[in-house]
Amino acid sequence: MNKIHFVIFMLALSSTAVAGFNGLTIHSRANCINNESISWDATSYHMLATESLHYTGFKNGHDVTTEWESTWRSAAVHFAEATPGSGWTVAGIHWVIENNLPRCLGTETVTDCSLYDGWWDRDKPQVSKYVAYVKKEPFDASKGPLPGSGVKVLPLNNVNIPDSFKKKILSNMAQQKLKGYYFLQSDYPKQVLIKNKNSLFEVDNSMNPFDTHLKKNLSATKLAFSYKGISNISSKNFIGYAVLGMWKNNGWTGIKAFFNDKDFGTCTYSLNNMALTKGAVQIPIEIVRHDINHKITVIDIKGNEGDGFIYTISWFDKIFSHDFECVNMKYDLTITEKMIGFAQEIDTNEEIERR
Repeated sequence: MNKIHFVIFMLALSSTAVAGFNGLTIHSRANCINNESISWDATSYHMLATESLHYTGFKNGHDVTTEWESTWRSAAVHFAEATPGSGWTVAGIHWVIENNLPRCLGTETVTDCSLYDGWWDRDKPQVSKYVAYVKKEPFDASKGPLPGSGVKVLPLNNVNIPDSFKKKILSNMAQQKLKGYYFLQSDYPKQVLIKNKNSLFEVDNSMNPFDTHLKKNLSATKLAFSYKGISNISSKNFIGYAVLGMWKNNGWTGIKAFFNDKDFGTCTYSLNNMALTKGAVQIPIEIVRHDINHKITVIDIKGNEGDGFIYTISWFDKIFSHDFECVNMKYDLTITEKMIGFAQEIDTNEEIERR
């Protein structure tokens, strides 16, 4: 459920990360469809990106991100600050890599951790060969945006990604310009819509700040910044909130709202505080728009008539990245147009601490 698309070389919401590829977007986040959030702490980013399996790559020239989406239990994954090799934190439990396996501190094996659901054993074999070239090394600023440098717009040719990625990006851009969307084969839209129809979203209003299930009330979450929610989502259509990002300053650095809309489908709106996470984003000028209140905007629509479509609008300011995504079984240009208007309302009316 956490997706961002189109061409963004993204270390957004991360201090360092290895970029993945999803559609037209180069990014540092995994795509997940369920209800929980994981916060990662790592500057030894290549190692943890590989060992945690949250890395997207190519299989026979195709994006393989969608093959992994259903395996993750969390709504969002982000890399964050830490000292090299220090591990990462999942819902308050610290994990490390030992003997090429993840282990939470204070236990003998990873399976002693209550949060472990088998993802390591299940997914490592299929992923390892795609990330074999990723080397364990400290962050190299010449290979990507400097952590904390914010949003940068630059020509695609100047984005430090493989030529094969650039060709795929240009191909997807051309398709979207011609048809309004580009082709992607994925069961993601159906999974989300079925889950919504059958009321399978797990809502738990526990006041534990490290509990990352969906919350019906914003007051059940603990954020590192002041936020009062979105006024243009009706209560009857609202599903819940999930925290995002990393735990910092006694709170989470991001929030995601899940909701339904009769025109759009099943949707999410994600807000991430890049100032707190020392985020950095490089966006190719070729895909930049300014639809959302004159801010840097990227619009991405992908899918096919059999599998359904994923509509995503992303926009950026000096503090936050915003992602508005909806899944629908049909393609309709008016959905995009109405989503732009809805996103403009969100950006104008949400009460948020912008500092």
